[in-house]
Amino acid sequence: MPKREKTKYTLRELKEFEKLILEKRDNAQGELDFIKESLVRKNLSGTDSTQGALKTLEDGADTMEKESLSQLAGRQQTFINNL
Repeated sequence: MPKREKTKYTLRELKEFEKLILEKRDNAQGELDFIKESLVRKNLSGTDSTQGALKTLEDGADTMEKESLSQLAGRQQTFINNL
């Protein structure tokens, strides 16, 4: 089996790679912050003016959206940690 040579990157290439990773991390952090703010707004926006079955439907939709946002936030946090 032939031996593979290791790829050596120049300092310039490494700096460029670092810059790309940091940009991705910053963008991902911004998205995570937005998701967290959305979750907070969802928790604060509950109203008691809706009555009966309509309220039940809205509560179900809100719960599903909160769960979806929570899962998205978890995946985004994992992505940031892996960067």
